[in-house]
Amino acid sequence: MVNNPFSSFATTPPGDEVSKKYCAGCHGDQMQGGVATALIKTNWKSGGDRPLFPRWKNNLLVTALNTKK
Repeated sequence: MVNNPFSSFATTPPGDEVSKKYCAGCHGDQMQGGVATALIKTNWKSGGDRPLFPRWKNNLLVTALNTKK
């Protein structure tokens, strides 16, 4: 299992501004959950961190591309 290298939303690298801009509206300002599920948690139904990181990376790319239209 690949552990999430970030212990909290506040410890993320500079991409946190992107997360706040594109994710916070649904996932909460600290990614704690809102309209959509929390992104900061320790127990995932998908089986851990390894399957989640590619999904997040791909979703961020799609979001970024869609905002350039």
